[in-house]
Amino acid sequence: MLSWHEGFGLTGWEAIAGEVPLIVSRQTGLWQLLKETFGERIARSYVRTIDIRGQEGNDDIANFRPDDELSVRDSIIDCVANLRDAQELATKLKRDLKYKLVCIWEQTARVFCDGLGLSWPEVHAKVPSTLSPAEAAHSATAPSNFATIPKLAWPKEFAAKGIEMPDSMLLRAESRVVRFHHLRGPLRDAIIRWAIERDKPIKLRLQAGRGGAGKTRLLIEVCEKLENQNGWRAGFIDRSQSTTIGLPELLREGKPCLLVLDYAETRSSEIVELVRVAVHAKESPPLRLVLLARDGGDWWNHLADAAGKDDVIAAILQGFQTKAGPYRMEQERIQRKDRVAFFDDALNDFAAFRKKVAPAGAPDLSDDIFADPLFIHLAALACLRGDVAISDKDLLGIAIGHERSYWRQLLNNADLPEQFMRSIEQGMALLTLYGGKRSAKEAKAILERAPAMSQIEASDHARIFEVLRQLYDWDGGLRGLQPDILGEALVSEAFDRDDELLDSAFLEATTREDVRSALTVLTRLGRRVPDAQRWLRRVLQRRLRSLSEDAMYVGMETGAPMPDILAEVVKTAERHERHRTVDLLRSKFPKETFNLTNLDVEIRRQAVAFLEDKKTGKGAKRDIALAEALGHCLSRCAKRAN
Repeated sequence: MLSWHEGFGLTGWEAIAGEVPLIVSRQTGLWQLLKETFGERIARSYVRTIDIRGQEGNDDIANFRPDDELSVRDSIIDCVANLRDAQELATKLKRDLKYKLVCIWEQTARVFCDGLGLSWPEVHAKVPSTLSPAEAAHSATAPSNFATIPKLAWPKEFAAKGIEMPDSMLLRAESRVVRFHHLRGPLRDAIIRWAIERDKPIKLRLQAGRGGAGKTRLLIEVCEKLENQNGWRAGFIDRSQSTTIGLPELLREGKPCLLVLDYAETRSSEIVELVRVAVHAKESPPLRLVLLARDGGDWWNHLADAAGKDDVIAAILQGFQTKAGPYRMEQERIQRKDRVAFFDDALNDFAAFRKKVAPAGAPDLSDDIFADPLFIHLAALACLRGDVAISDKDLLGIAIGHERSYWRQLLNNADLPEQFMRSIEQGMALLTLYGGKRSAKEAKAILERAPAMSQIEASDHARIFEVLRQLYDWDGGLRGLQPDILGEALVSEAFDRDDELLDSAFLEATTREDVRSALTVLTRLGRRVPDAQRWLRRVLQRRLRSLSEDAMYVGMETGAPMPDILAEVVKTAERHERHRTVDLLRSKFPKETFNLTNLDVEIRRQAVAFLEDKKTGKGAKRDIALAEALGHCLSRCAKRAN
């Protein structure tokens, strides 16, 4: 679209709709729209822009200048020389504009009605009821439990016996033993303001922060304030809930809702289902989804892809008015000048809960680990017991040692020998890798995998399960060790003691869900503790072909260090294994990815190498395939460099 001046530019708009590579004049309204929507740097990557200077013309004088002609010529040549990339970018521009501007007919009609001052008629799709008459009667009177604000309670029988709540429970956000610090108040209030602003019926927000940053406690406070002061329904939902039944039941209460999903990077399909059910629900109070994750990345950027061909859902999951974040909690990290105050509050709160006298003084809190609340709380608990530790490894080791003391005490109460400690440690490590198991049958099956269990009489297996259920009961099954960082540290220690446990975690019978959960835990552990990356490397070397696809998807969701370790293992694998893995990953590889860039380059390098070594087939066909593979590889290298 080579206009000298243009208020908008339907020619360019039609080119975008037709996914045709576009050369556009900078003196057009369309170029202004692209800049305002994406920012100039990103907008330039989608289209080729030129300055049309122009001149007054008549029948004898053209209204363009020679340098205009040269600019157009060069842009066309550049587009044709890189036609495949230009076509891919044209397709991406259409999709991203559709998501960013919510370009669907329903939204167009809404804007039209708003411009005329007309009210928008609410039309709801009929969703057949899945409730029995008894369930419908119950839902009319009882509040929904689809979303709950988590709380921890210590069994009364333990308290009566003088058994204290273990550190792992005191450290969990749900215990709320330590007060919510006032320095986090502004962020809590900012999230509440975002929620109650009724600009859109459905909105999403990604709150990102590393493990121990205080995301869960922050959202517990948000939920409590919304419910108690604003009359909302707010809470966390977990994977056991049925979205198609539970969400409509919650919406029927007629109150605005805020729902929190933890580990959101592994729950893309669930997020899509929540939005889909909310869009089609008969009752439609405002709905806010707050997603908690350690970071954004590919899973967040491509969240709308999980909606498939449903443009309405995709628009909500990608629109700049409905999708916010990631909001990273870097600015909310605890500054050095505030750490002693944080520590004193935590120490006094733990002391009051334990009915002990808080010792005076604080340890050296200058290390960067104390920028996160979890490690200040670990230091406060250690100080309360007279331990002085300032490294993350020592603090986590002290907490795990305290957890083991509870295992010993419970074994002793059950008249079981201390030799069972190794079985408990391995069983808890496996449960932590898999995110726990809600049913007793599944939890017992996981415990059976622990190598140390093979040395115990079968009759004692059930007794070990009952011992663990006293501390980690989860609707009849067993949770893993929490908080997450504590659980990850337990996994690393258990692997250090028995390498056979690593193989047990990835048996052939392991479900895909459990494999991805275990790989995710190891990826998070490896990011925090570089030395622990050896566990990821080792398990991929042992089971590359069977784990490579799952490892690739975990790399998309969770990021470093998984993609680089997978690339390294592929590169050094035995030829036959490497060839089969490369063929598999090439067929599954996503078209657009940031997290997997290095892995993508390595896979394409290997594909080129295999083609170069190929001894059979027609020369021309092989050469064409080789040239195409080389082109892809160079393209990915260029994108990585950019």
